[in-house]
Amino acid sequence: MSQGLLILWTVFTIVVILTVLILRKRQQKSVNLELAQLISLALSTLGIVSSTHLLYKAFTLRDFQEILGADIVTLVIGAVAVIWVSAKEVVKIVLE
Repeated sequence: MSQGLLILWTVFTIVVILTVLILRKRQQKSVNLELAQLISLALSTLGIVSSTHLLYKAFTLRDFQEILGADIVTLVIGAVAVIWVSAKEVVKIVLE
């Protein structure tokens, strides 16, 4: 993971955690997050950031497209699936 991507992930994770805390406070729920929830949020944001980066590479790098050929469709579907599952996990924590 490049340094820029690592910084992006860190900032995105902090923004997501703060958003979850704000939404939980507005819903008058417990603002305290358990360690498991924090880890889940961090891993979910990592999944979103890394899969988005993978999609970017899949659509912009010619060498990548030539190596994968038709298998690029499977890669794109997998990346979208990871983004979907990660986003669902974030929403689940917000609604708890």
